[in-house]
Amino acid sequence: MLGTFGRDRFVGAFYYSTLLASMVCRFAMLRILKTTPALLEGDGQADHRRTEALYTESYLNVLALAIAFAISLAVPVLQYYSLLLLAVLPRLARLRRRRTAR
Repeated sequence: MLGTFGRDRFVGAFYYSTLLASMVCRFAMLRILKTTPALLEGDGQADHRRTEALYTESYLNVLALAIAFAISLAVPVLQYYSLLLLAVLPRLARLRRRRTAR
């Protein structure tokens, strides 16, 4: 669709909404794992920390994609460039975690 229709607003909105739906589903699955730790195979702290990190990253991805979707609707010229936010927010969170771990 992207190759054929290019910068059509409907195609962009459909693409963003599909991405957003899949990320929200991933976020929901990680929330279930976070709130029900008995579902995890191992009982170690490492598994809980990993789930917590994935949950935070997933939350930031949903937030970044929602912002990118709003930007793409408001400024059609930046339609697919706004997806670069998906690389920025999780990286900032990782940097913050590393600094607080020190």
